[in-house]
Amino acid sequence: MTQEAFDNAIGKRIRALRGNETQASFAEKIGVSRAALANYETGRTRPNDMTVLKIANLTGVSPSSIVSDEVYSFDDLAALVGAKLKLDNIGDLSPAERAMVRLIRVSDDAIVKQVVTAILAGIKERSYRRDMVDVLNFESDVTQLAVIEADGGR
Repeated sequence: MTQEAFDNAIGKRIRALRGNETQASFAEKIGVSRAALANYETGRTRPNDMTVLKIANLTGVSPSSIVSDEVYSFDDLAALVGAKLKLDNIGDLSPAERAMVRLIRVSDDAIVKQVVTAILAGIKERSYRRDMVDVLNFESDVTQLAVIEADGGR
């Protein structure tokens, strides 16, 4: 893993740990500027050890799970992906989400392309619920939709 990719992974973990809290509020709690936090989250800069320790203390996640490419406990993993520890519901879709997936699967390519194009347009316009974003998978999900769109909805 390159240093840039490593710093980007740390940034995604910090972003996940921040959850729905504003950058300004979270930054104040860990003693950095909002701009510094934004730089950590985008991987432009890497937080120093003291800042990592403050993030760990604030979120209850071990410092090593924040800065390493491994997660050392299930609780740390759950915190990093923003999961609520309801083991019987992890990964479940709501009935409405399941219905959408089932109907998209049976729709013809032109309809799928229209749906995907609309979703991508909303993302480009920043018209989506940021509080619902899975920050660890968002970039990959958008890339997958772009591939589907480019392939005519297949």
